[in-house]
Amino acid sequence: MKKILNATVIVVMSLVMSIERSHKELFKGGVALLIVYLVGISQSFPVVLEQEHIANQLKFEFEEASGLALSEVECAGLRENQALCRLAQYKADAVSSSSRYVFELLNVALALGILLIAFAAIGFLSKIETDTRKSAKEGTITSK
Repeated sequence: MKKILNATVIVVMSLVMSIERSHKELFKGGVALLIVYLVGISQSFPVVLEQEHIANQLKFEFEEASGLALSEVECAGLRENQALCRLAQYKADAVSSSSRYVFELLNVALALGILLIAFAAIGFLSKIETDTRKSAKEGTITSK
């Protein structure tokens, strides 16, 4: 058990030292990922809204023509409006799945960006503490 604890401490200390050395790069990477997130949202949101508008337009058109709710109908059993029913269901499914995929990908970029900035802050604060300790030791050594 003591070996595992010592190994864990060594891994954590080497990780902290690595974060101290690369906190600037971590910060830059985090900011870059946040920019990717913001640009991605601003570029994809209007497209998704437009596609949802088209899907809802087809849904309402079908519901008006048939008098049935699109979510409760089986398109294969219809004699009239079968093509419109299938198109409306396809468009609704396609918009839902593709927008979910795009937004999940952007959420990953957001989470990684925040995580990198948090690690950069930890590295920066740890470097300040290390530098303060080092200068305090040097100050006591030179005063003797």
